[in-house]
Amino acid sequence: MQIGRAWIWPLVIAGLSSFVVACGTSPNPGNPTGTGTGAGGAGGVGGGEGGVGGGTGGAGGVGGGTGGGSTDTCKRSECPGVDSPCGVRTCDGGACGMIVLLQEGTVLESQTYGDCKRSVCDANGGIMEVEDTNDRFDDGNPCTLDTCMNGDTLHINQEAGFSCGMNVKCDDAGQCVRCNVGGPANECQNGTVCVASKNYKDIETLEIAVNKCVPTMCKDGTKNGSETDIDCGGTSCAPCDVGKACNGPLDCLEAVCDAATKTCAAPTCTDGSLNGTETFPDFGGPMCPPSNVVGSVCHVPEDCAEGVCQAAKCAAATCADATQNGGETGVDCGGSCAATCIEP
Repeated sequence: MQIGRAWIWPLVIAGLSSFVVACGTSPNPGNPTGTGTGAGGAGGVGGGEGGVGGGTGGAGGVGGGTGGGSTDTCKRSECPGVDSPCGVRTCDGGACGMIVLLQEGTVLESQTYGDCKRSVCDANGGIMEVEDTNDRFDDGNPCTLDTCMNGDTLHINQEAGFSCGMNVKCDDAGQCVRCNVGGPANECQNGTVCVASKNYKDIETLEIAVNKCVPTMCKDGTKNGSETDIDCGGTSCAPCDVGKACNGPLDCLEAVCDAATKTCAAPTCTDGSLNGTETFPDFGGPMCPPSNVVGSVCHVPEDCAEGVCQAAKCAAATCADATQNGGETGVDCGGSCAATCIEP
């Protein structure tokens, strides 16, 4: 679980316990062995009085000044551990301690989605992670089996041929396809052949059906029928690659047809289409900004403006998602959240 600025909970709680641990000290404000620097009395009068831990008076009328003091100090922010709903650090009399707020094993409300772990309080007011095999990250792909193993999420490909929807199946790479390019001839109806394609018509899917069975004329090396370029585009053939002729976005593999040149263009983050590595039109993926649309498709938290991707959809910010988002001033605290943040 992430801990940013700490939570603070009322300390007047029945059964609170505390413990003290060794604390590093800051540099001494004075030098306990240093020689005093004050001026001595005249005519052989003894030196000035040394301070606590300071130098002794000088001889022969040259007095020692006030010596430096020595006091052990610590800062709460320098004490080990972190402040959390489970416990808060203290610094009292130069010693670090911890006030335990919640008993050991208490499950925290704030949890990271899909990390195969559950955040609970330990016996000393800290947080520990325990394995939770039910907290699996759903990648939204019907061709993978989401599971937890040794505390990590795994996405295991389903067997090739596994049904992932109506008239579609999984290939051996974990993709949901209409057909396999170069696969068995009987995958497509007589007179058709499987070619590489993408599906950008349904932006609510993770490209759930790729490849396409097309008439054999789409592989004859000639521009014919409704094709916009040789063996691509139009109503029957697969969409064309970048640089090929087009009449509209669905003629193009990346769903962008340049209106001026009538050619298929490379994807950008401002073309209004779902293409390239995007997870939502013009958003998500490693190249485009995160999406601020709740419910838009995502693969990882970074695809979403609120930093939360659940079941392959961007989720709204909450006070229990282990992420600083919304109007929070810390991780699940401050702003509209009930828990108040304190500085470390």
